[in-house]
Amino acid sequence: MRKYRKTLALIPAAAMLVAPLAFAGVGQVLNSVSAYGNLNGISNDGGQTTGGLGIKGSWWQDNFLFSADYHHDFGSSFSTPNRTGGGSTGINIKAGYMVPISNVLAFGPYLEYQYQRWGVNGPDSAGFHLTNNAIGGGAMVAAGLGPLTVTGNIGYLDGVSATYSYTQNGYQQAFTSARGSDNVLQLGAQADLGIVGPFYAFTGFKWDRYMNHGSLNVLQGNVGAGFSF
Repeated sequence: MRKYRKTLALIPAAAMLVAPLAFAGVGQVLNSVSAYGNLNGISNDGGQTTGGLGIKGSWWQDNFLFSADYHHDFGSSFSTPNRTGGGSTGINIKAGYMVPISNVLAFGPYLEYQYQRWGVNGPDSAGFHLTNNAIGGGAMVAAGLGPLTVTGNIGYLDGVSATYSYTQNGYQQAFTSARGSDNVLQLGAQADLGIVGPFYAFTGFKWDRYMNHGSLNVLQGNVGAGFSF
């Protein structure tokens, strides 16, 4: 097991004891914290691209993985008439079990909770917000290639609840969405590159396809930096 951890650098603290390349193999499956810039867009249904910021962190020990990701994008994701602004917020929490299966490869299943909220602002302080909660799981793979680590995942989440709210002149009404919640098909990938010591840079993308009531394709790309511990 120590051989696997040294090669993949799945636990940076252990790698620091056996090699100077403590930054090798940092990313979503490791002990790390990071911040990133985000581009988020809806590719259909009158969508548009917005930008924002995000933070995330993960903890990996004895093959168990826990991670959390939060991002907020500024501006409306929907190209609606008379809009004056808006924003979107996403939260992802994962718990999984990653097992090294070779000197350069690890694989495992995970469970996930996702919260997504979209907002559109209009004239006269009007606003509309839609949220979707979904729970499910999937599989993740990680490949360590020296200072570069590439991770990927595929998952499917079942929609459990959805709400919408409307605000006009400071008065808000919130309802359980008659539209219902959406199931979500997910694909994602990320590449992490060691810079110096425990610091690393990364870039990645995530694709969510919301289903049940038509379809909504949400694409997310990010670039950021982090610190492994």
